[in-house]
Formats: sequence, C-alpha cells, structure tokens
Amino acid sequence: MFTVRKQHLAAFEQAALEQFEDTMLAHLRETFSEECATLDEPALIKLIHLGIDRAATYGIEAEDDVCLYIDLMMLFGQDFDRDPGLPWARAILQDGSWEDVSAKVNHLYDVGIEKLEQAEAGAAQAGGA
Repeated sequence: MFTVRKQHLAAFEQAALEQFEDTMLAHLRETFSEECATLDEPALIKLIHLGIDRAATYGIEAEDDVCLYIDLMMLFGQDFDRDPGLPWARAILQDGSWEDVSAKVNHLYDVGIEKLEQAEAGAAQAGGA
C-alpha cells in the first residue's frame, strides 16, 4: 500500500506548479506576443508567480481563474489591483458578496475588456476629431 507523505504532496504540488508555469508561458507568449518579446523566461516566470500570489490574496486559486488574473496583469499592469486609476478592479476584487469566485473573476475580466474597448473607442474618436 502506498502512503502519501508530506514530501509526496510537496512533489505533487511542485509538479502541478511547473505544469501551470509551462502552460502560462505558452499562453502569454501566444496571447501577448508583443508584450512578451522583451521579457525572458525568468522574468515571465516571476510575473506568473506574482500573479499566483496576488490572485491568492483575493481567494483566486483555480488555474483558469489565475490565468485570467494574470491576463489582466498583462493588460493593465502588474499592480492593476492596486492602481488608483483602476478603481473598478479593486472594487470587484474586494467585493465579498460573490459566492462563486470563478464568476467574480469572469466578471472582473469582462469589465476589464469593456474598459479597454471604451478607451480604444475614445482614442479613435479623439484621433478622428
């Protein structure tokens, strides 16, 4: 019979983390190729770890949810959750009324995309005026 000991759990956790890093590296390089062009692998891994840690402070732990959180870091900056110019992000992240964390993260992402689209539309109008 196999007994799972703490060191086994640690090994499983490390393997899962490495797999998530690999998945995120590929995702970031494909989705944010321009932004990633100037970042080497250690810098991207550092960003991924920062995203994992920051997301966890808001109770965000599921891989898909952490991925969306890191995507928002790429779109709005690594400190988007603390940026006074992005009060909507902090308000959503600190809203304790959400029972479903994934729904909250999806809402955060949707609002972020909406804000980007509004900013792009405003810039296009200003450029055409």
